Formats: sequence, C-alpha cells, structure tokens
Amino acid sequence: MIADKRSGVAPDVLAAVRSGTPLPDNKLQSLSSFVQAMVEARGNPGKPVVDAFLAAGYGEQQVLGVVLAIACKTFSNFVNHLAATPVDKAFEPYAVDWRCKLTRALRQHLEQPKGPCHGGLPTTQDGSSSGRSVPPGD
Repeated sequence: MIADKRSGVAPDVLAAVRSGTPLPDNKLQSLSSFVQAMVEARGNPGKPVVDAFLAAGYGEQQVLGVVLAIACKTFSNFVNHLAATPVDKAFEPYAVDWRCKLTRALRQHLEQPKGPCHGGLPTTQDGSSSGRSVPPGD
C-alpha cells in the first residue's frame, strides 16, 4: 500500500492506526484522534476537539488539510462505489469489509442522543420533535 511504501510512517504506527490502538507518539495520536472525531461528527467535532488538536502543536492550516483529505477520500470512495470499481490486487490485503464497519457506525449513530447538535431535530421539553431543523433564532 502507498502508506507502507512511500509515506515514511513507521510500520508500527501504520499498524496502530489500522487497528485503532493508541499510537506511540502523542502528536500523531492527536492527529489520529482529530481525524476520527471529524469523521464521526461529520465535520463538526466541537471547539474542545479543535482546541486540543491545536494545543498538540498543529495549526489552522493542518485543520484545513484534514478537511481536504477527508473530502478527497470521501469523493474517491463515493465514485468507486458507484462505479463498482474492483480493488486492485496490490491493495487486496488492505480491503475493509465495509458492511461490518457500516453496521457498527449505524449502531453507534442510533445510540447517540438526538438534537440540533447531533444530527436530529431539536426536541421540546417533553421530548417531542419541535419540527424545526434549526434552533430558533438561527
């Protein structure tokens, strides 16, 4: 895979990223955590997450770089899924069973609280939907 051959990232770091285990370097762990938070929160991880990323030594340019990388990968994945592009032989060892990942992600999403900051409709005090897709005043 390109990450193995050309990225210059140590094999133990790549293995940790792929397995979801903690990285041996705190700054790289901050990057990995930030990317994961960005993807899980669909680009809205919240100020504390962004502040933690910046406090780890990254800058606003790296924040935008993460956004660009996620956008490019998402675009590529969508096009390849629509076109039913087969995985190249060289990348077969890295293929992911997305059905398992999607099932897990859907389960996590359904377990999250709903409201304007969680991708659902705002609720009233009795828990019913207010019917608005944005909070009053927005």
